[in-house]
Amino acid sequence: MKDTLHTAAPAPRRLSFLPFKAAFLSLLSLGAAVAASAVGLPGGRAYYVVTAMGGAVSAKFVRIAQYTFTAGSGSTGTVTEQFKYWNQSTFTGDSNTNKVLTGYTTNGCTWNCTIKTPKGYQPGQAWSTLSGTYIIDVNGRCVITWTGGQYETWTISSPKSYYSMFTIFNSNYDVQHAWGFGSNTGFSSGATIAQMKSGGTLTNYVYWQNSYGVPDSQNLNGWLDLTTYNICGTSNSMTLPAPPGVPVCDNAYWRSYFAGNPASDFRKTYWQHQLGSVACSDSQGSSTTCISVGGGHTWAMLQVLDDSGVFRGFVGVEASLHAKATGNAVVATAYWVQP
Repeated sequence: MKDTLHTAAPAPRRLSFLPFKAAFLSLLSLGAAVAASAVGLPGGRAYYVVTAMGGAVSAKFVRIAQYTFTAGSGSTGTVTEQFKYWNQSTFTGDSNTNKVLTGYTTNGCTWNCTIKTPKGYQPGQAWSTLSGTYIIDVNGRCVITWTGGQYETWTISSPKSYYSMFTIFNSNYDVQHAWGFGSNTGFSSGATIAQMKSGGTLTNYVYWQNSYGVPDSQNLNGWLDLTTYNICGTSNSMTLPAPPGVPVCDNAYWRSYFAGNPASDFRKTYWQHQLGSVACSDSQGSSTTCISVGGGHTWAMLQVLDDSGVFRGFVGVEASLHAKATGNAVVATAYWVQP
C-alpha cells in the first residue's frame, strides 16, 4: 500500500511580491500627490468680508477687512488681507479729528447733512495689507498664519447656498468677536444705494460693543430695516425720514445715513447715526435736524455680496473715538444679513 501519509509533498511554489509592492508604492505616491494638492478654498469661496473686535479693557481694537484666498498646489494656500484698524488706547485727537467727512451728503432728502466715517476709511484712502498662508485642519476649520506670526482659526459654515460664513474659533492676539462672509464675487463689485434699500430688513445679526473701561455688551435690538430709508438726490446716499410730529430732540427722531458709490467705493459703505436727544445735547441744547458736529456713531461697513453679486447685508465696525473715557471711545463689531 502506498504510504500517502509519509509521501513527500511537492515543493511549495515561490510567489513574487514585487508586482504587488510596485503597485502599492504607486498607490501611495498617487495618494500623496492628491493629499498635497487637496487644500481648497474655505467653504469653496475666495472672497471674504470680515469684522473683528478684541483686546484688553480700555484697549479694545476693531478691524474691518477683505480676505482673498488662493488655493495652493501643496498642503497650504495663500491669503491676502486688506484692512483698517482702530484701537481705544492708541488714538489721538478728538471727535473732530477722528470722524472725518466722506464727501457724501443727504442733499435731496428733507435735510442736507454731511456724512462722516472713522478716520482712515474715507473714500480714496489706501488699505493696510497683510499676507499669509492657510490650511484647512482635520476639523474642517480654516487656520490662517500671517507673515508677522499672528494666527486665526475660523469655523466655516454654510448658512445659505450662496455664501459661506466664518466665526472666530481662536487666535493668538485676543480676537473675541469676529465673523466673515465669503462668496466668489470679487472686491471690484459693489451694490448701489438702491440695491441696498431693496435688500429689505436685515434681521439676522450679531452686534457687540464696548464704550471704554467697561465689559463688552451685546446689542439685542440692532436689526436694520433698509426699506424705511429715502434715497437722496445723487442716489449715493439714503436717510431715515423725519418721523411725523416727533420733536427733533426726541430719541425717536433718529438720524441715520448710509452712503457709498460702488463705482469708486466698491464694497465700502459709510453709516452714521445719532439719537435726537444726543444731537441736541451736543449742540448745546439748540434744535438740530442733522447729526451734531461731534459726529454721532461712525461705522465702517463692507457689503456682503453672494456668489451672483446680489446684496445680502453688511459686516461693520464702529470707531467713534472722542476721548479716553467711558462713553467717549466707543467701538463695536457686527454683521447684519437677510434672514
